[in-house]
Parts: sequence; structure tokens; C-alpha cells
Amino acid sequence: MKKCSKCKLEQPEENFVKASAYKDGLYPSCKSCRKKSRLESLGKNRMCSLCGLNPHTSNHSYCYSCQRSVKGQDPEPSYRRDSTNKTMCCRCKVKPRHMNLGYCLECQSDYNREWMRGKGGQWKYLCDRGQRDKALARHYVSQNVRRGKLERKPCKICGEVIVQGHHHLGYERDHYADVVWLCVRHHQDATNNLISFDKNGELVDKVLKT
Repeated sequence: MKKCSKCKLEQPEENFVKASAYKDGLYPSCKSCRKKSRLESLGKNRMCSLCGLNPHTSNHSYCYSCQRSVKGQDPEPSYRRDSTNKTMCCRCKVKPRHMNLGYCLECQSDYNREWMRGKGGQWKYLCDRGQRDKALARHYVSQNVRRGKLERKPCKICGEVIVQGHHHLGYERDHYADVVWLCVRHHQDATNNLISFDKNGELVDKVLKT
């Protein structure tokens, strides 16, 4: 048991924060009193206690940049948007931002490319499974649809608007653009070889489960 220096109540040692600077290894005030005093000090002093230039974060006496500096990190990471810069790219700071992005179109493309190579999401998942050609073919279709070089059409069978590209000729580089637009259900049927298409993308066989 330990007596809190503020509320003067006897409490278990679990209610005190460990602090090696004191003889008993515990902070004088309990956790609840320490939290109240901390919130009061943060409410009175709105600015960072280290630099005094920027407001501190909600639960810390330092601002965001000072917190990173104390940890030995870059005060302004590349992915953080500059709140004072509303027009120029936050990466190259030469070209204007693209629409609602923080980067220009070129820097955003470079960032996406680095992310795909490093972390990767579905891209990395497919590459780890030895399906790199499949990942490249899907990436080619999504990029060219976004650029307007490929037109997303309704489902070839039922006319559903929400569709996916099915590479009926395989995932070789020469057939990246050869896709048949199918809804999710019929795309799954085509993957399971319940539906087949000829070289021109016309329906040849339709054996669906009943």
C-alpha cells in the first residue's frame, strides 16, 4: 500500500506509475490524480513545452514534430501534408498538387510504385504465391481503365454494371488488354471453368450450377 501525495488515500501499488527517480520506485501521486493534474496543465498551456511554436497534441505536452525529434525521427515525414501549403506538392514542392492529393501526379505515381514494390497488399500476396503475371495483368487493366485507354463495360452475360476484368486468354504480356468484363458471380464461374470464351471473347459454353 502507498499513500497518494494529492488525494491522501492509501491505495495499492498497482494504482501508481513506476518511476525509478524515487526511492520506492513509484510516482508520488496515484494514476487518477496524475492524470487530472496533467490535463489541467495541458489546458492552461496550449503551446508545445519544448519549442513553444506549435500547439501540443491532445495527450502530450510536445507538438507532433518535437515528439518525432525526441525519438530521433524526421520531424516532418514525407507522407505528412504541410498544413501551410495548400497548392504545391509536399514531396517535390515544385509542381502543383493533383486534385485532392498531397502530391503532384508524378510524385503520387512514384509513391504508389514504391508502395507496390515494398508493402504491396494484394500485389505482394500474389507475387509471394508465384502469381506475378496475374498481378501484372490486373495492374495493367486497372491503370489503363483509369487513364481511359480501356473501357469498362457491363457484364457480358447478365449486364451487371459492377464488373471485373477476366483474362480469358491467360496472363501473358501479349494478352494484358484482352479481357472480358464479367460480374463477380460470373467471373467466379469463369475462374472455375464453368464458363468458357473463344479468342474473340464470345461465350462458347455456359454450364452453370443450378
